[in-house]
Amino acid sequence: MTSHNHGWQQLWENLSDLENREELATEIATTLAVQIKSLREAKEWTQAELARRAEKEQLTISQLEDPNYGRYSLTTLKKLANTFDVALIVRFVPFSELVDWLANLTPDKLAPASYPEDQAHYRALMERTFDVSI
Repeated sequence: MTSHNHGWQQLWENLSDLENREELATEIATTLAVQIKSLREAKEWTQAELARRAEKEQLTISQLEDPNYGRYSLTTLKKLANTFDVALIVRFVPFSELVDWLANLTPDKLAPASYPEDQAHYRALMERTFDVSI
């Protein structure tokens, strides 16, 4: 068994306890903080630059990047998604999907491509796959 599979199995086994499931579900704040920081750093922006672009205070950005903060509003998350030019998905899922997402977390998933970068990648993929120009 690979260490990746062992980690997934251990995480899944821990979820048999209701308290562990509740704790994991609340860990989304940690992931959001890491994603906001990863997206900002991928753009090579300072917190002050992100604050300016998102029409927020630098202190707010600092709080949003703090894994212990945990008071994210949908309005703020939508504003950040627009600022980074990425999509925002907020939805309820089974724990198996959460475990799979966490087990396969990569730097690319933490800092997804902006729309223009994603569009260029998509066009190239379609051209290779279907041998057509888009």
